[in-house]
Formats: sequence, C-alpha cells, structure tokens
Amino acid sequence: MGKLRSYTRYCGIYGIEFIPHGEWADPELRYGRYLLNYFDVEDEFVPGYNEWCKKHNIKETDDSFKSWMYAHRAEVKEQCKLLISLGCAERIPD
Repeated sequence: MGKLRSYTRYCGIYGIEFIPHGEWADPELRYGRYLLNYFDVEDEFVPGYNEWCKKHNIKETDDSFKSWMYAHRAEVKEQCKLLISLGCAERIPD
C-alpha cells in the first residue's frame, strides 16, 4: 500500500484524519498507524446524541450532530483508542 494522502482532521482532533472513499465505500479514520471504519466510531455516539436532543428539545440534524461530536472530541479519541485495542482497526504497513 502506498503512502496515504493527508486529509482533514476529524472533529478537529489533531492526529485523527477523515478519509473519504466516494459514494460506494465507507469512509475511514486514520489514527496513528491505524485505519478505522468511520461508522464504527460514529455509530457509538448516535444514542447519546439522540438522548441529548430529546433532553434539550432540539431537532436531530446532521449539522447539530457534527457540532455535538466536536463538543465530545475527547470521547471520540478514546473510542478510536478502544477500537484499536479491541483489534477493530487495520494497521497500516510501514
């Protein structure tokens, strides 16, 4: 596998990059020497976001979810670390 291009920071987190693969493949997150499925990370936060919306009487939208994820950056980073420790990430060869 060749070198990966640099992409945008995911949720503004230094060291976690969002890698889109177009319409027909799931995006990935690059964290260190690992690739994680974007949805494996994001799906973990949907229930908490939905609960927050209900509590604050806010309509669930993609934009408000994105803002909510930015506000929970530390938890996002910890989720990435957890998935790596559980073997749910692909190691990028040297």
